[in-house]
Amino acid sequence: MKTRLGMLSAAILMASPCLADESRGIETTSVQWTVEEGGNGHWYQGVRLGYAPEHPGTSWTWCREQAELAGGHLATITSVEEDNWVRETVLMPMEPPYLESAPQLGGWKVDGQWKWITGEPWTYDGFGPSEPSNDGDRLEYWRWCCLWWNDRPDGYSGSIQTYLIEWDADCNGDGIVDYGQILDGTYEDLDGNGILDCCEDDGNCELCTADVYPDGAIDISDLLIVIAYYGLLEPAAGDVNLDGQVDSEDILGVLDQWGTCDAP
Repeated sequence: MKTRLGMLSAAILMASPCLADESRGIETTSVQWTVEEGGNGHWYQGVRLGYAPEHPGTSWTWCREQAELAGGHLATITSVEEDNWVRETVLMPMEPPYLESAPQLGGWKVDGQWKWITGEPWTYDGFGPSEPSNDGDRLEYWRWCCLWWNDRPDGYSGSIQTYLIEWDADCNGDGIVDYGQILDGTYEDLDGNGILDCCEDDGNCELCTADVYPDGAIDISDLLIVIAYYGLLEPAAGDVNLDGQVDSEDILGVLDQWGTCDAP
């Protein structure tokens, strides 16, 4: 079960903003389109493959597989607001210059119709002038101008240098994208696959924040630790609500979770 020490160790392990294995490419910092700024709460990351001729990433399908191995999917851009935000916030800061990168997106043409790989409705498109030109059935940002959308073949060798990952999964149903909770150490992802370990194990993702004595249960041991650290600022233990001090709120936190989070 999740413990206070588990949260601290996860935070250390996930201090890096990148989850995917290095073999998947050179990653940029992941960025969240927050609800506060009018976004969807999802996380996005551009990944460069590099120019090494031996690199296997020369197809849209390979890029899709790598995105899914990281717990996400190739990005699906479903509104002009999302399109503009991704261009300005995720793609334009990428190095080398983003116009040379042709970032791959999660769209493909099936039975003559463009669709998103996630099954989301196709209600918006950002194709450039004279696009799609029907020279392919996979979607990318056009590499030569303006980051308009472009259709391309799946395996056009050597042209794909970038793909765009989007994380939107919420396996524990708490209304927060799992990827962000892995990054901030709220939940563990020790195998680095972008999926909360608690969802993969027993499906129980109940947080045990009051388990400051990490034995898998909230009881008198935890209460005594909180009392021992009472009044301290920036404590090493006892800060149940993680506000930087041990006070009456932390005692109430222990009492509120009393008897929960029993270890199997």
